Amino acid sequence: FGSPTQTEYFLLCNRQRIGFDQYLPGVGLTIWHIDKLILGDTTRYLMNAIQQDHSHKGIHMFQADGANDIDISQVNFDPNAFDCTSFGFLGWIQGNWGDAGDPYPGTARNTEFTFLSMPSSATYIGLDSGVAITDIDMRDTSVIARIRVQTKPEIYIIEPQQNEQLATVTPTIRARFTAPFQGNADIDPMSIVVSVDGQEVLRGAQAEFDSVTQSLEVKLQTPLSQGRHTIEISAANRAGIQADPVSVSFTIRPRSLTAGLHMISIPYLLSPGRDSPAYVVSPTVMLARYGLMPTAQPPYIPGDPSDYDYHYYDINSTDEYVRTLVPGRGYWVQLDLGSVLQIEGHTLNRQQPYMVRNESDWDALREADIGWQQFGNPFPFAIDTMGVQVLVDEGSRLVSFSEAVDEGVILPVVYGWDGERYTPQVAPDIIFEPFQGYWIKKLRPCRLVILPFGTPQGRKGIKQREREPAISSSDSWAIEIEALGLHNRAHSSTSVIIGVTPKAASGVEWHRDLPAPPAPPNAQVVMFLTPHDAGRGAMPLIADWRPATKRRIVWQLHLRAIRGSKEVRLRWRNLGRIPRNWQLTLVDRARDRHIHMRTATSYNVTVESESEVVLQIVAEPVILTPLRVSNVRGISTRGAGLIIQFALSQPARCEVTIMTLTGRSVRQLVIGKGRAGINNVRWDGRDAAGRHLSPGIYLCRVTATDELSKRVAQGVGVIRLK
Repeated sequence: FGSPTQTEYFLLCNRQRIGFDQYLPGVGLTIWHIDKLILGDTTRYLMNAIQQDHSHKGIHMFQADGANDIDISQVNFDPNAFDCTSFGFLGWIQGNWGDAGDPYPGTARNTEFTFLSMPSSATYIGLDSGVAITDIDMRDTSVIARIRVQTKPEIYIIEPQQNEQLATVTPTIRARFTAPFQGNADIDPMSIVVSVDGQEVLRGAQAEFDSVTQSLEVKLQTPLSQGRHTIEISAANRAGIQADPVSVSFTIRPRSLTAGLHMISIPYLLSPGRDSPAYVVSPTVMLARYGLMPTAQPPYIPGDPSDYDYHYYDINSTDEYVRTLVPGRGYWVQLDLGSVLQIEGHTLNRQQPYMVRNESDWDALREADIGWQQFGNPFPFAIDTMGVQVLVDEGSRLVSFSEAVDEGVILPVVYGWDGERYTPQVAPDIIFEPFQGYWIKKLRPCRLVILPFGTPQGRKGIKQREREPAISSSDSWAIEIEALGLHNRAHSSTSVIIGVTPKAASGVEWHRDLPAPPAPPNAQVVMFLTPHDAGRGAMPLIADWRPATKRRIVWQLHLRAIRGSKEVRLRWRNLGRIPRNWQLTLVDRARDRHIHMRTATSYNVTVESESEVVLQIVAEPVILTPLRVSNVRGISTRGAGLIIQFALSQPARCEVTIMTLTGRSVRQLVIGKGRAGINNVRWDGRDAAGRHLSPGIYLCRVTATDELSKRVAQGVGVIRLK
């Protein structure tokens, strides 16, 4: 049926009363349905089960009269039922072993065996076999019949798909022609007609049609308008059998970018002359791509700007990295105003894998194919890691993404950009969206091979693992620290995560401890973490999670200025998520500063050009004791004023108020953080307006606020001003 490779076929026999067949109950054409798959089943054969399933036998004879007597036959073993005129000389309760109505045309005068006849020439699963036997007649001992074997071709439109949204105004139309049962459709290329919105764009295919694969590829040259369109394809095979026309509807909706910084990719093979950043994005676009520099020399060191850095685009650029936009590559784009992408190009063939290649100079140096690289999904639909394979060992072996991670070929973490900061994803829960650029890090030279398998519905929106500090308990907490350039805000914001959880191990875990990708182009400040203990390695991180412990924990925070000195403000969030029994301190040893992060909200630091500032964040458990203020008194000095002395049971933020004996406040002194034990504050003897107060007796009230619990304690003492 349809192809010699199929297991089902019809066997035609002319059965006459000659020789062994001289006792047949009837003569004519017998038609047998054979299934080689069942006949070749050794188990069925040994169990005598070839014919067990009456609805799907290994060998089945069609009975022209449709009575199905053979299948329902039941022998009557009563000796009195013997019938010498019956085939087999037996009596029957029902049916028989054959009669004159079984062959064609037979006593039933059935002259047709087609899909619509009874019996039908359908396959066992009910499809049209394409076989039709008509005008069956007997002439003496010969059978005369008209036999037609025809297979109606079928058309499948591969792309665009029904209701697909496209960003290109010149889409590619791809279709495949088949016959039932994987037969060759044998399409007549001159019969192919392709219409778009009722207008013919192709009649008779030449170069567009591949007779070997029976496939069609039409690249539209005339741009289509935005909105909904319908494609229809019709064709016939060389026997003149017309396939049912097939149509799909799709929508052209251009992609747009808002003002700001984006990391993008273009999942289309753009038309020549329509592939420059100025044409696709904007004539004023700032575009950059990270790659191998002309100054690079072996051994190539990832992160060294003389080996790897950004290539920048300008309108007259001849740099291969930024001259044209290529599928599978990622690019940075900075826009002052929003822009609609002008995409005129074609999709890659969805029937073939696509190998992502770097630029020619980079691609030629295998040993340089390491470190962070900007990557993009080359297809206009989402793909997960099941659709990504990795070519390793100089192209001799193809492994899955997960296997490449396990073998230490690539890191399991990739980064996108949400317009403000990096958004990490961790394998296997990675989705590569179209038009989005990504950072991927190669630890060994390799190439990515993308399979055109779309992501199943429901896989989108993978939860980011441990990136946003969303947990808080007695043994799990996290905070985010942001570095903000104070003078030039463009590209100047970056952040890191520090956290504690019982799930963390002592070593680096890539699903929690996230490596730091390169900074965006024109970044003012780079900030990253390095593990304080050498046993955790020295790779820069943007998220560093430590095991839950009751001991002191230290994170090392690095700030680097790019192209000139920078004034940087560090600010932190989510301090309310930290358990009360933990104290966090930002330590700047170079400036001898200790900032208690619960009472302060930010810290400014100057980072000199091409230099680095190293800070520490220290988390220490504290023993919570009741907050008390005691022993408030005044100590006379040689000059004017007094030393106000008081004792605290634990560190707290303090405020000293000088009052008259009637309780009227005359002066407030805010001293910030007081330490546990004795504290001294100098009062110059003046009131809030700067006037000298009269000598005499005054009251001194000290108000202390616990930075952990926000509890307040007060102590009052009597002081004498001389």
